[in-house]
Order: sequence, then C-alpha cells, then structure tokens
Amino acid sequence: MNRTVMLSNNTGQPPLIPKETTSAITAATFTCILIICTLVANVFVCFATLRFDSIRPLTNYFIVNLCIADIFIAVISMPVWVLYQIFPQPHQLSSLLGVKFMLFWSSTDILCGTASILSLSCISVDRYLAITRPLTYVRCMTWRRAFVMIIAVWCYAGTVAFLRQPMRGGQSNTLYALFVLMASFVLPLIVIVVTYSKIFCVARKHAREMVRRSSISQETSEKFKRVSRDLKAAKTISVVIGTFVFCWAPFLILSVCYAYKVKIHMDVANITKWMAYTNALLNPLVYSFVDKQLRSLVIKVIICYNRQRDPEVHMPLRAI
Repeated sequence: MNRTVMLSNNTGQPPLIPKETTSAITAATFTCILIICTLVANVFVCFATLRFDSIRPLTNYFIVNLCIADIFIAVISMPVWVLYQIFPQPHQLSSLLGVKFMLFWSSTDILCGTASILSLSCISVDRYLAITRPLTYVRCMTWRRAFVMIIAVWCYAGTVAFLRQPMRGGQSNTLYALFVLMASFVLPLIVIVVTYSKIFCVARKHAREMVRRSSISQETSEKFKRVSRDLKAAKTISVVIGTFVFCWAPFLILSVCYAYKVKIHMDVANITKWMAYTNALLNPLVYSFVDKQLRSLVIKVIICYNRQRDPEVHMPLRAI
C-alpha cells in the first residue's frame, strides 16, 4: 500500500509528498526532543567547564570544543532532518529548500559530525599524554599546541566535508562515501582505540607493581592514588569507545551501502541517523557522569543555580 498521498501542484515543480501523518509527527517530535536535550546538555557542560577552574584546563577546552561541535549538530543538522521526516524523498525537500542549500547542509552535517568525532580523538590523545607521560605532559601539551589541535580538527573536518563535488554519476558518490567512512570514522577510531589501550596497559602495569610491594609508604600511597586514577580513566574510555562505535558505525556503514545502490528501508535509515545524532547528546552525558572532575563541576553549577534561584533557602540563620 502506498504510504504517501500525492498533493496537487500547479507550479511545475516536483510535487511535495508528505509521509503518513502519524509516523511523520512521531519522527519529527522525537527529533525536536533530541535537539532540545542536546542543546541543554552541551551548553550546560560548556558553562560548567568554563565557569570553574580545574586542574585539567587543557582537557576541558577539548571537551568544550566537543560540545561546540555537538551544538552545531543540534542547531544546523537536526532541524533539516526534521523536514526529512516529513518529506522522505531528496527531490521533494530540494524543491522546498533548494538544491544548493541541501548540498551545503549535507556538507555541514558531515563537517559537524567529523569535528565531534575528532574532538573525541583529541581528548584521548590528551589523556594518553597525561597518564603515560605525567612528568613531561606540561611541557608537551601547551596552550599553543592545544589551540593548534583544535584548529586542525575544524580544518580537517572542513576538508572532508566540502571535498565532495556535485558530480553526476554514482561512482563519485561511492568513492566519497568510502572516503568519509575512512576519514571520519575509521581513522579517529584507530586513534581512540590505540591511545586508550595504551592507557589501560599502563594502568595494569602500575597495578601489578603495587601488588608486588607489601610495604606501604607515602610514596607507595601516592602511586596507588595514581593507579586508581588511571584505572578510572580506562573505564571511562571504554564507555566512550562503546558509545562512539554504537552510535556512528551503523549510519556510516549504511551510507556506504546506499552509495552502492543497496536498497535500504526508510525506517532503518532513520534509526541509524538518529543513533548518530544521539551521540551528540550522549557525549556530554558520558563525560559528566563518568568523569569525576567534570561531574563535580556540573554539581557546582547546579548548586550555584539553586542558590541564585532560592536565596532565602540558603540564607544563613543569623541573617533571619
């Protein structure tokens, strides 16, 4: 049975064909909720990391860059995707917004997604240097180098996103889909897995050294604290990797299949796209709830907000 209803169109343009009303409203509503939650979570984490001082300022700036990329996804990419839920065929939405705008949106969507993934890679490299080379970390990871890394993230993402030319023919689309899969997913994933694997190995090595030593001195106690931090970092990273792969792998794999003219059901394509966009919401949640220091910053923001909203509740007794 045909899922769409043809609308009369006397303008000579391709007719706009909306989806079945119920499914369209459900999909659009879900995406709008995702947009709001993503904006709130990322803005909140950005404010928390910039509002309070931290013993890891450089790492926090990488996290802020990650949040900015995810905010762009919520502001630029997701709203157009809401329209995709209503008008399922590309030519239908192109007739509404224009072909040039759709090409720009497609490239911007890839730009924001790639920048988000690369920001995760920068965080992994920063944590790798901090844990495996604690004595030389301050000298290696300077403000200037961190700034260069952030600029490089956006330059790399822009190159990947706007490299595609609007050529006719499927060969260019297929090659570009493979290129995006490698440049925006496989390579960053390799960086994340390698760095976090080495972090985990260092943590295990330190733990074994602690087991061999039976005497507990002040030096041993300090090393034990460092081992504990390393193990927690390894656990955090495992959650990050799992979330990253779970959200992005299905969508990028289906993109390659689509480039090879493989028939994909619309609902399956929508689900994988939602999963990729959901990563923009999960990133701040993962770092806020798993990372102890970032979690403490978020709690500080909540406490300050509550005090400003209800000053009488937090008023000292002597002032009453």
